[in-house]
Amino acid sequence: MFDKPFDQLFRALQRIEKQLAGAGLEEKQILQEELIALRALCDRFVEKWLTFEEKISNLADQYNLQIDTVESPAPVFKPQPQPQAPEKKIEWQPISGKAADKPVKVMAPPLLPRAEEELLIQSFRKGLGYFDLLMYPDAIRELERVVELDGDFMIARLYLAFGYAGKKEHGKAIEQLHVVASAVKEPFLAATVHHTFGHIYAEQEQFQQAIEQFKQAASHFKEFRDIHFNLGVCQYNLKQYNEALASFLAALDQEPNDWEAERIVSAIWRRLGSLPKAIAHIEKAYRLNSTDFHILMQYGDLMLQNGQVGLAYSLYERANRFHPYEVEPIGAIGWLHMREGNYPDAIACFKKQLSLKRDHIQSQINLGWAMLMAGDYQRAGRIFTRVMQRFPQSIEAQIGTARVLFQMRQTDDAHQIVSQIMESGNFTQRKIGLLQSGCFALQEGDYRTAIERFASALQIDPRCKETLFFKGVAHSGLGESELAEQCWHRLQENPVPL
Repeated sequence: MFDKPFDQLFRALQRIEKQLAGAGLEEKQILQEELIALRALCDRFVEKWLTFEEKISNLADQYNLQIDTVESPAPVFKPQPQPQAPEKKIEWQPISGKAADKPVKVMAPPLLPRAEEELLIQSFRKGLGYFDLLMYPDAIRELERVVELDGDFMIARLYLAFGYAGKKEHGKAIEQLHVVASAVKEPFLAATVHHTFGHIYAEQEQFQQAIEQFKQAASHFKEFRDIHFNLGVCQYNLKQYNEALASFLAALDQEPNDWEAERIVSAIWRRLGSLPKAIAHIEKAYRLNSTDFHILMQYGDLMLQNGQVGLAYSLYERANRFHPYEVEPIGAIGWLHMREGNYPDAIACFKKQLSLKRDHIQSQINLGWAMLMAGDYQRAGRIFTRVMQRFPQSIEAQIGTARVLFQMRQTDDAHQIVSQIMESGNFTQRKIGLLQSGCFALQEGDYRTAIERFASALQIDPRCKETLFFKGVAHSGLGESELAEQCWHRLQENPVPL
């Protein structure tokens, strides 16, 4: 009945196996997607099997049938030869009679399980099946039945906790985990319990509590690779970058080809200010997975920061080709057009972003800035006004509005908006306000005020290239060529595109 569809599945699997042997990175990604699709198809069979199995179990219970005790038929294929096992004692015993010269293996008579044991086995097996299919409510139902029959069955309690956690019923999950933690002594199970506690705390964004649990898990079983990875994620979220780096490197020691860990290590090195190390790790991540969306975008951003604009453009294009419904690659390409002064193409990119996600705020801001740079102040102003109606705290929209007002000679209103941003308690926002105030002063020919604003912005962020550039322009406007050259020399020391 099922031979034909499964024959087709196995033929497809054999074909993929042959293709994988000589596949490049791109082809491997395509074959990987095909394998995922095949597995999803098999999952449908498994779901049907679980329903079928449940009906058989119900019939067995209803009519007192010993279905699960019937021996399975012998396989029709020949078993593969196995390595010879070491000799075992008390394996054979002689008997009397005609066949006394032939050793006969003594077999104990089969013992049929009691009804409650039979029910426990059935429910546990079905619970694991449902759990593997992420059918958490059904898994919980079966595993709760197991725990009711045998409260000391700790593996069942552990899987029940997994089911509750998967269903986001964290209180019930924690209750089961405490029971298991008090009973188990095996290092791996103890590590699993603490690791699950850590997962629950992490989902609740209680990252410090999650870190403590992951560390306890590692103390029980340090070879558990996922512990180091998840510990690093929580440390990263708390901006504990050096600690996170150590955790991810420990994860990579156990799994050197983990492209996701390589990508995050790259992000950490970038935050720690080491661009070469960030690039080295993102390059390895790219070699391991050249189609992942986050790798492509992060690699493109690093190449842009490193001044390799052409390579950045190619990576953003690749991200767009493999992920055509994501708006970020299109926006990145649009900003590259903006850098080159190609405003029509930039506007086309940002409009395409909005065609994919009509309410995407960043796409609207992008389009507003492109209109502003193209000189279409009326339309730019309307876009920024719409954004600020929904997100009045958007700094990009506020600065854009101020720029529009300044270009339309409503300078008092423009300065008022920027002054409010300069008084912000957020240092990043204050820096942006100081930079824009300096640019207004520069356009008005007030070079001394511009220099003061740029100097204050550099106190907040000494490496801001845009601020250094315009400060140099202001010094040049006052004839202070030596001070201007100092600013531009600092740009050349670490060339990052403006």
